[in-house]
Amino acid sequence: MLFGVLAFVGSAIAANVDVIWQHEKPSGATSLTLYPANGNDTVLAQSCGNSIESLTFHVDENGDGNFTVGDKTYEIVSNSEDGVSCVRKFSNLVATVECSNVALDVQEPGKVSSEDCFKEDEAKAAFHSLKSRNIKRVRSLSATPMTDNSQEQTPANPLRLHARQIICTSSSSTELVGDGDPHQNQLHRQISSNNFCAAAETCTATVSESETFSVGFSLTIASPGGGWISGGFSVSKSWTGGESTSCPGKQGQEVCVWLNIQHTAYTVQDVSYNSCLPPPNKKGPPYIMKSPNKANRGGGFYCVIGACRAKGDEYWREDFAPAGGP
Repeated sequence: MLFGVLAFVGSAIAANVDVIWQHEKPSGATSLTLYPANGNDTVLAQSCGNSIESLTFHVDENGDGNFTVGDKTYEIVSNSEDGVSCVRKFSNLVATVECSNVALDVQEPGKVSSEDCFKEDEAKAAFHSLKSRNIKRVRSLSATPMTDNSQEQTPANPLRLHARQIICTSSSSTELVGDGDPHQNQLHRQISSNNFCAAAETCTATVSESETFSVGFSLTIASPGGGWISGGFSVSKSWTGGESTSCPGKQGQEVCVWLNIQHTAYTVQDVSYNSCLPPPNKKGPPYIMKSPNKANRGGGFYCVIGACRAKGDEYWREDFAPAGGP
């Protein structure tokens, strides 16, 4: 949660900090948050607006511009001569700037008020979703679960059965555990090539309408059961999207297009049945099934400057998982 008015105690200390600027476009509200530069998640200070301590951001709605610390000015670029590096991400709803290794005199941590800077729930979710994480290549499980036939009983040859013998059949299915404990997860994928502006004044990373991108459901284990189920949620077994979008960059910047593919995760288990035994005969261990939301509800495109990887790179964002279905 982001906070408004600051209240500090103690004396100022010189430190290198990480700075996050956030902008909620519909309301125009902004905030600044300071963290230790060592990767610690402890909040040093927060403020609604564009200034905190001697630090002030001078940027447009997408976070392009500079910031000042006292009388020193830093351009918001990925590799600064002063050792400061910044990453920008923006969509039609929010914009964020994350700058690391900023030298700043920070008051020793004190009490911070609990006033919320932002009002839009969708924007708050987008801020969490776009917060940087290490990007790595991941391989989703196949949309067609593996099947273990070793648990199935093959019926005996009917011609060899005696008159009073009964044929027993077995089957398995995937079922919700309770209500499934549904919650939202995001799969982030880079869907464009990198475009480096170099000496050009401006440049653009684009995705054409003819380019499609697909994602199937995924599992935390290889299911030997009945396969995919919707669980009664507004999800699909797979989702394919394709529309034109672009992201602008400026001289010296590297820009690319990313897509947040929103999923609903829910808890299921495989259940085995045998026609000759009272149901159910055997329940497997619970596991998580993640299915893309219909029409990618809750997801969408966003632009990245300063943290592009390779087209097709993707990663799961599971540390922010709002409860409920789409």
